[in-house]
Amino acid sequence: MRQYFNIAEIGSVPRSIVKRPPPPAGISFFGNARVLTNIIVSLFLERFPKLKIVSVENGVGWVPFMLETLEYQMQEARIKYTIPPFELFRRQIYACSWFERRNFPASARMLGVDNVLFETDFPHPTCLYRTH
Repeated sequence: MRQYFNIAEIGSVPRSIVKRPPPPAGISFFGNARVLTNIIVSLFLERFPKLKIVSVENGVGWVPFMLETLEYQMQEARIKYTIPPFELFRRQIYACSWFERRNFPASARMLGVDNVLFETDFPHPTCLYRTH
C-alpha cells in the first residue's frame, strides 16, 4: 500500500522515510509559509500593529496564494480577525525576491510594491552570482 503525507506533516516525517536531503535555501518556501501562516492566524500582528516582519530567501510568488488560502480557511474555520490577511501583509510584512521573472509584476501588485524587496546575499545561494 502506498502512503501519502500531508505537506504540513513533512517536517515531522522520520528521516528514514525521506530518502533525499533537505532542499537548499530558496528551493523550498514551505518553512517560511508555515511560519507566516502561524503568525497571521495567531492574530499576533493585530495585537502589535507597529511590528514589521520580513520573509527572506524564498521569493514572493507563493505569498499571494498563501494569503488567499488563509483568508478562505480563516473564514471557513470562523477565526475572527479584524484585518484580512492581504491587508495585514501590506501593513506589516515584507517579502524578498532575487530570481523571479514570470509572475513578479503581478505578485508585486497583489502584495503591494512597497512590500516586495530585492535580496542579494553573495556568495550565499540566494544571490544572482553564477557559480557554474
